[in-house]
Amino acid sequence: RRWKVMRVDREHRSVLVGPAKGARMPLFVSSGGIVHDRVRQKMRELYLGGLLPSYLDSKAQDLLFEGRGSAGSEQLLDQTIVQADGATYLFHWLGDRKANGLQLALSSYDFEVCPSEGPYIEILGASIEEVRGGLAALASRCPDEASLLERLERAPVEEKHYPELPLKLQVLDYFRSHVDLAELQSNLERMAES
Repeated sequence: RRWKVMRVDREHRSVLVGPAKGARMPLFVSSGGIVHDRVRQKMRELYLGGLLPSYLDSKAQDLLFEGRGSAGSEQLLDQTIVQADGATYLFHWLGDRKANGLQLALSSYDFEVCPSEGPYIEILGASIEEVRGGLAALASRCPDEASLLERLERAPVEEKHYPELPLKLQVLDYFRSHVDLAELQSNLERMAES
């Protein structure tokens, strides 16, 4: 059975629905979820190795071979920090939550960090040496949750319940559900040394 929203009563926090006509499926827009560390580690293993997983169809196999070729020719799997096209790329191979923490830490060091998805963070206007120095400085005085929370002016993602929340709660909710600082210092140290 399909339903349509007839009225929203924000004061009483209720929604009145009624039967809907039509057979079209609703469109859901999603970011695709949060990628875990193990998924990114497996991605890197697949790029590094010669193994061809049996579950890949021919199109997926072609994409894997293409990715291996690109990553190998650019030496992206051997280097943590790479410079190309006027930007510096930090290949962290972390899951999204830890990458978000790393991205916040880098922006707290006043690097111009582009929002990105995947196993890397794009940093504009900084050389490899400056990024490596910034990583080492951040590792020596690793920012804590409170200092990083202060830097967030708004939540970078929009959740369906955010319009009902004050801005501070939106930011706190984003931070708690999308940021992991558990291994930030050791990750900063590892990347500064590589």
